[in-house]
Amino acid sequence: MLKLITGGNHTERETVFIRNIKEQTENGKDILVIIPDQFSFEYDKKLYGALGAKLFNRIKTAGFNRLAELLEKQYVSKKH
Repeated sequence: MLKLITGGNHTERETVFIRNIKEQTENGKDILVIIPDQFSFEYDKKLYGALGAKLFNRIKTAGFNRLAELLEKQYVSKKH
């Protein structure tokens, strides 16, 4: 299921976002967090701090470039 969480600066968007990731991960769901490339390192650190090592290691995070690589690897045939 795709879930979009939106909101402006100084809203609880990030708190809701991290809480949802934690709940879904604790329930055994596969999670892919898509983050703009320029924020991926900082957000990985934030998620690690909020989730702890065990839950953080159960999720995948990807910037848009990495997401494109994952999709290509999954869906593009090597044979042309």
